[in-house]
Amino acid sequence: EDLLAPLSGPSFGEVKKQLEGLARAEKLADPVPEPKRNREERATQYTDTRREQGKWMPQVQRMVKAAQVVLDPIKPESLAPKDIGALCSTYKPKDDFELEFDALTRAGGTSQEDLQGAQVLPVNPRIRDAIQTKQVARLKALMLREQQTHRRVNKIKSKTYRKVHRHAETKEREALLERLEVENPEMANELKQEYEKKRAKLRLMRQRNARRKWTATMQRFAKGDKNAQKEISKQAQAAHDERMSLRRAIQGKDPDQSEESDAVDLSASDSDGHPPLH
Repeated sequence: EDLLAPLSGPSFGEVKKQLEGLARAEKLADPVPEPKRNREERATQYTDTRREQGKWMPQVQRMVKAAQVVLDPIKPESLAPKDIGALCSTYKPKDDFELEFDALTRAGGTSQEDLQGAQVLPVNPRIRDAIQTKQVARLKALMLREQQTHRRVNKIKSKTYRKVHRHAETKEREALLERLEVENPEMANELKQEYEKKRAKLRLMRQRNARRKWTATMQRFAKGDKNAQKEISKQAQAAHDERMSLRRAIQGKDPDQSEESDAVDLSASDSDGHPPLH
């Protein structure tokens, strides 16, 4: 009514009639939500498809009920076995490969008759795969745990922890060597020799590093001191003597034997007529 009040003039008569008709018309429906609209469309499509398929149902039923002509009937014995048991009971080797395979199976005692006689069933592949998967997962977990342990131990800077840990490793190694001496004395002797060589090398390396640091310090702070230079030469000669004695011990000679005695032995061998050793 508020919209029609300004249109009371004679020139707006037609417009007024149209607006009054729209006012008396029914209201527009509310917009339908998209999910509901999709469901209605699917229901309509299903109804149309079912109506279209219903046209062909009588023809399909007539074709099913019609008489059929079988040109080559299949015999029951020519059908393929339906399960593994039927296949094993009716299996007969035909070609050379199957004959050789059957002979190897019987020689290994894994034929169907041998398994049934021993009441032993083959391993289910699913069970075998599951066991292998568990073993691999367990090994991976152990490797990850070992890596985490090593990473944690490498971050520890405590000298006391290192000392205790090294002492425990030494005890464990000694226990293993004692057990190995009873079971395999030769291998235990070889391991002992290798362990002694490693310890000797580590000891020499530690002494060499200490001498090198001491020499560097003396050369830095006592350049003009003659006594320091003599001490440096003395330490260098001692390191050389220790290295040569260790080399002679490795070769099976007397560690206390000097180089002069080696030269005397070589000259004596030359005088006896033996060729010189190079």
